[in-house]
Amino acid sequence: MLMPLLGIMLGTMNGEDVGGRWAGFFIQLVISVGIVWGLWALFRALRNRGDNNPIRMFTFARDNGFGYTPATNNINYPGMIFNTGYDRVAFDRVHALPGQRYFDIGNFRFKFGNQYVNPVLSRSGSPAGRRELWSTWGYMVFQLDRRLPHIVLDAHANNKLGFSNLPYTPDASQRLSLEGDFDRYFTLYGPVGYERDVLQILTPDVMALLIDHAAPFDVEIIDDLMFIYSATPFVDGDRSPFVRMWRVMDTVGAQTARQASRYQDPRVPGPQPGPVPGYPPPVAGYGQTIQGYGQSGSGTNQVGPGGQRLRGRTSIIAIVLGVIVIVPGIIRLVTLLAG
Repeated sequence: MLMPLLGIMLGTMNGEDVGGRWAGFFIQLVISVGIVWGLWALFRALRNRGDNNPIRMFTFARDNGFGYTPATNNINYPGMIFNTGYDRVAFDRVHALPGQRYFDIGNFRFKFGNQYVNPVLSRSGSPAGRRELWSTWGYMVFQLDRRLPHIVLDAHANNKLGFSNLPYTPDASQRLSLEGDFDRYFTLYGPVGYERDVLQILTPDVMALLIDHAAPFDVEIIDDLMFIYSATPFVDGDRSPFVRMWRVMDTVGAQTARQASRYQDPRVPGPQPGPVPGYPPPVAGYGQTIQGYGQSGSGTNQVGPGGQRLRGRTSIIAIVLGVIVIVPGIIRLVTLLAG
């Protein structure tokens, strides 16, 4: 590149017409820049692909004393994102082994949209009006010692245009306000009638840890599980998301577990250890605490019916995406039938 440029400069000094040579030089420059950029993009893609290689991820989990599962279809968690859409799969899972307190860090993907508008095949051979979108999340689930009332912390940092990014949000009548600056970072929802119970669990020290370590993430506590949701996958070419999630477990999770170990719903009389009838079955070690599934702590390990689940409503973003996906399919169906 330097020699042609030097030749052009010398030709200009000698009064030669070098217009065509300048054009050739710029063409070479554009091609060279394109080649360099393409090689750099290829290098980054191969590097990221290598970090997400199942063998490397397995080695990473094994070296830290945990398990690794490449993919699990329709994983049975009660958290809100795991019961949304269809064709659900959890992948790149680093999780506890039997005998360890259960945790699971990974990614979760599901489809949503009009899976089939009608069974008639279009001329292209695909279902007429079919229009689907993928939604991918990062998640962490951490097991607590006790079942707790259903709590949702909707982070403000990941909202879109002021609206929640969660697939559904609890009804506004269940919104609670806490002291200090906590409401600047999260919108808190708890079951009606369980306001004092929520304050017993989310003490000022837990709130401070949530602000310091989990402000970018949505949090859900349901049954004896604590979920952390990220709108972007945790595994994205490096292992730092795992390190961050372990830090969240060591701080927010550990302190919440300490608070949960003292919780007992006064609305449920008498000690009744063991799984609640209809409770989801274990998932690859899920529910196997050191004390045994459903028997950690003392006293009643149940939550009254009024505190087990929040009343939900579909979020604005989910409605908008649904309209974007469904309406074109309906128009295409009407056009097909009219034709």
